[in-house]
Amino acid sequence: MLNAYQLVYITNGRGYFESEISDRKFSIEGGSLLILFPGVWHRYSPDRKTGWVEHWIECRGKAFDRAKAAKLLRPERPIIRLGLLPELLQCFEHCHTLAQRPSAQSQAMLSTLGLHMLSILQAANHLQRNFCRPIDEKIQKAQLTIARRYHETIQVEELAQELKVGYSYFRQVFKARTGLSPKQYQLQIRLHKAQDLLANTSRSVSEIAEILGFNTAFHLSTQFKNHVGLAPFTWRKRLAGTRKATWL
Repeated sequence: MLNAYQLVYITNGRGYFESEISDRKFSIEGGSLLILFPGVWHRYSPDRKTGWVEHWIECRGKAFDRAKAAKLLRPERPIIRLGLLPELLQCFEHCHTLAQRPSAQSQAMLSTLGLHMLSILQAANHLQRNFCRPIDEKIQKAQLTIARRYHETIQVEELAQELKVGYSYFRQVFKARTGLSPKQYQLQIRLHKAQDLLANTSRSVSEIAEILGFNTAFHLSTQFKNHVGLAPFTWRKRLAGTRKATWL
């Protein structure tokens, strides 16, 4: 049991979740958000064969209590299948960065990010109420397929055929549902994984480019700088400096 709320975003892999609210054992896949409530017994774990990648933040405060009272957060619905939302991923990335440099200012910014995550959940719930047709289930399948095959060259036309959807209609609905085209969506996932590899491994930019399916290290560097604002090497160096300063 926890004394606070936790938002746990599973971005890759799969696993299981149990709670005292239900006798059922829930399956979790990449693109799922676990909402853990204070005072509610629970347990969860990744599948041993696949593992998973998780991002989490712990939150306290009246804003989350109000969200629970308004049924935005519901203990009987601890898993929300969002797919991979770039905006939510960016929030967690900001949280990871701020957590490396604890200060009063960082804490205030983390609190703001927690509130922003609530607004993203509210918008996602609104979308889910309005997108409940069979095509939307196929869009979710497409998101998971792209997430699993992020390193491959995916032909969107072939993906639409696999899902038995017309190509033009598929692209139109995919963008309406995610805010990105399928190609842009895959790029966001690749860049997110690039940040993870830069932060947590010593692999070179060339090695990371090959792992993620970029044609060249230059291609990765260009896309990374366009979206993150810094070249990969500079971003890694700045992150390392921040971590060193935190330890000092």
